[in-house]
Amino acid sequence: MTIRKKIFYLLVLLLSIALSIKINYNIFISDEQQYHKKIIDELKIGYDFILESNRKTAKQFFCNSIEQPEILEIFAKATSGDEKVKNKCRKELYNKLIKSYNRVKSRGVRQLHFHLPNSESFLRFHRVQRFGDNLTGVRYSVDKANRELVEVSGFEEGRIFNGFRNVFPIIYKGKHLGSVEISMSFSSISNTMEKMLRSKTNFIIRKKLVEQKVFESEKKNYNQTIFSDDYLCDKCIVHDSIVAKLNKLIKNEVISQLDDNRSFVLHKRVDENIYHIIFIPIKNIEGKCA
Repeated sequence: MTIRKKIFYLLVLLLSIALSIKINYNIFISDEQQYHKKIIDELKIGYDFILESNRKTAKQFFCNSIEQPEILEIFAKATSGDEKVKNKCRKELYNKLIKSYNRVKSRGVRQLHFHLPNSESFLRFHRVQRFGDNLTGVRYSVDKANRELVEVSGFEEGRIFNGFRNVFPIIYKGKHLGSVEISMSFSSISNTMEKMLRSKTNFIIRKKLVEQKVFESEKKNYNQTIFSDDYLCDKCIVHDSIVAKLNKLIKNEVISQLDDNRSFVLHKRVDENIYHIIFIPIKNIEGKCA
């Protein structure tokens, strides 16, 4: 066999190997992408299921504890009275509902908050001393519930805490009295997701949303994330040692992808175990990625 033929056959062989590698690599990439899509979809389905379950919990509490004549009568007096009357009604409302509020706190409810028709804060059970501030332009959910008289649900940043909001308009004897919010913290979402999906969860929020809305004295409720100066996390979230290690390992890869507002998956090895880290963007009630 001539040298020319040997070179020809060698080139054919190398080309075949290269083609085989490319085909197998494409199959691997395709399988990996399908797997990523599968675990992202599972996470989204779990998240949506839990939100709907929490919405039903909030609705049940609204119907059983708020939408009762004795409660509505007190709130009706407050909406048409002067400051002295409002203060008296505020105390009455608090005393009537504090036991019920403490009971649902064990089911993940963090905020129980009454608002007047103009979106003025009337009574925060989670911060009783803070009332009278107007939430117009700050709390989209409260504005929408009072303006359109519809129930509003979804994630939203607030003056004190972020939360998964359920805001209900209050109508009594044909009169719009205002609205009430029954909201869950991310911790309640996280605890349920961890049981359902057998995996750790975390939640980070755009820093600018916190700066725009949260009272200066309440910004202590947040910590800086390891990923970016542009994101914060709820102070109530505590990481175990594995999550802390993973956060350090993925830091640089996460920074480059966070602002794309797309789901993505990373893989890292810690102590001989391989972990999948899944990020999904969460939209707030206004439809913006938060």
